[in-house]
Amino acid sequence: MSAIALHKIVVPQLDRAFDLAGELVRVCIFYKMESSAGTGLVVMADLSASVLALVGSYRSGDIDGTVVHVGDERLIVRAGELAGIPSPGAGDYLIETLSGLHREIIAARLDGTASFWTLQTRRVTAEDWGDLSAASMSEDWGDLTAATNFEDWQT
Repeated sequence: MSAIALHKIVVPQLDRAFDLAGELVRVCIFYKMESSAGTGLVVMADLSASVLALVGSYRSGDIDGTVVHVGDERLIVRAGELAGIPSPGAGDYLIETLSGLHREIIAARLDGTASFWTLQTRRVTAEDWGDLSAASMSEDWGDLTAATNFEDWQT
């Protein structure tokens, strides 16, 4: 008696699910983060991959407030699209190519047939103030009044 080749059953069905759920599929770039044990610095690695992610939500019964938070999303990504990425997991992230939406990966699990990854993600809504744009004449310095050319710099 031979074993059932589950991978051969799962992959075509997964492809079909991606085709049928077109409005739930997002084109994303997956980024692998690495950290140095010696310095503790976290740096973006050179590892990235373009992926299609099927976006779903968690059932209310799955939300416990500690591991799964309200608003967390469950993404399904084909394992073949992440073949060059070693062990996707917490700290890695995805960015939607169309909207720029940033999703932080909280946990990742490869299914038993090694056909797809299930990613628990959380949207990152914090503003990134790390740009190099110069302050303008209309900058608000936090005192709730309009900025002027004669701001008091406490000097």
